Amino acid sequence: MDKSEQKQELFSNDQKNTDILRVSKNNFRSWNENMIDKYDPDVYHTQSNVLIKIIIKMLCKSMLNCLKIQDRDKVVEVGCGAGNVLERLSIAGYLVGADISLKLLQKSKKRCSDNTNLVATDAEELPFKSKSFNKILCTEVIEHLMEPEKCLVEIKRIATKDAVIVITTTNEPFVNKIKSIIWGLKFNKILFRKNDYKPQERMDDEWHLHAFDPDSFKQILEKYFGVEKISFVPSKLFPIQMVAKCVSKR
Repeated sequence: MDKSEQKQELFSNDQKNTDILRVSKNNFRSWNENMIDKYDPDVYHTQSNVLIKIIIKMLCKSMLNCLKIQDRDKVVEVGCGAGNVLERLSIAGYLVGADISLKLLQKSKKRCSDNTNLVATDAEELPFKSKSFNKILCTEVIEHLMEPEKCLVEIKRIATKDAVIVITTTNEPFVNKIKSIIWGLKFNKILFRKNDYKPQERMDDEWHLHAFDPDSFKQILEKYFGVEKISFVPSKLFPIQMVAKCVSKR
């Protein structure tokens, strides 16, 4: 049996893995909403165990330190989800949250201040004018997209020449190694209790369509931006999340 036959046999018998194969541009929105029902990012932020909440807090602090939002800034969060981070940017003079999910935008509307503008849009086809924003945030988004580079092209287009751009993603290979140990020792049953947010052992089996490590993350960003620094959360020795501070290429 050759590799293609093995793959066909695997996916015909494994229902959870067929989800990735069925994703297309035509059904991406509905597929994404199904994933949100299963892995609600609002639940991730508000109902995770204490260890995950500490990492989320550290991630937010790292992003905000990079952005340094001021009241004269024009800010957009691409892929704002339920507004869990967007609400922290309310000091901006002009603030936009963009997301493809209507379910999550409804949550953002309830969570964020009245001066926050919410837009339902695909991250790969942003409706904003070129050079519109001097601060741009895109956190935990590119791994979920069909074509992440299209999103980066759009972010480059809407950024002013002096823009600060912060993009984050999961260090997937490292996280998978840690999870394999946790699941192998059955610690997941202790860490993720009944009312907690419950991740899969491997998110790149389902909702994460792309997996980045530090090298591939830096390489894809350098095609479009000047990368000032990449930080790791919670630390360089335990790099679960990657935070890139970028600037517009001159």
